[in-house]
Amino acid sequence: EKTPSFTISPSKGFYHCFGCGAHGNALDFFMQYDHMEFVDAIESLSASMGIEVPRSNTDQKISNYSELFNTLNTASLHYQQKLKTSKRAINYLKTRGIDGKTAKRFELGYAPSGWSHLFDKLGTSQNAIDYLTKTGLIIRKDNGKYYDRFRDRIMFPIRDSRGRTIGFGGRIINDENPKYLNSPE
Repeated sequence: EKTPSFTISPSKGFYHCFGCGAHGNALDFFMQYDHMEFVDAIESLSASMGIEVPRSNTDQKISNYSELFNTLNTASLHYQQKLKTSKRAINYLKTRGIDGKTAKRFELGYAPSGWSHLFDKLGTSQNAIDYLTKTGLIIRKDNGKYYDRFRDRIMFPIRDSRGRTIGFGGRIINDENPKYLNSPE
């Protein structure tokens, strides 16, 4: 073929695909090629160039979510560890055609039966309790005590476009209801 199907013009700062018609600047390319949102593309491009993205005061609210993401990630790791030690949960997954390799790839976990496994493990301070409550992993009863939202369930992490755990879906192992339970929004 004598004509290009894709061209990049560094001096003009754009690209164009003659095959599908996609075109735009470097930021558009990142957003389309890597399926990123605008802010994610800005952060990714700036990080690759060693440039720090300036932040406004409103960005401080967003940074407060980092502890919530950390809490959800820690819970995911806890659930994964519990799956490794639960023969009952492993056998359940095997009956559903899910082997250990697949469970590991998708970071499946297990929330043990009982009312406070996650709370006992992660609720070691008032801040931790606040984060567990905000993420919906524990629920506060009227008497001020807390209990785990997910009990005796196979845990499926729900992720955002960056791969961060933002919630969970849980499937009960026995015949109780509800069969499926998700984190609150």
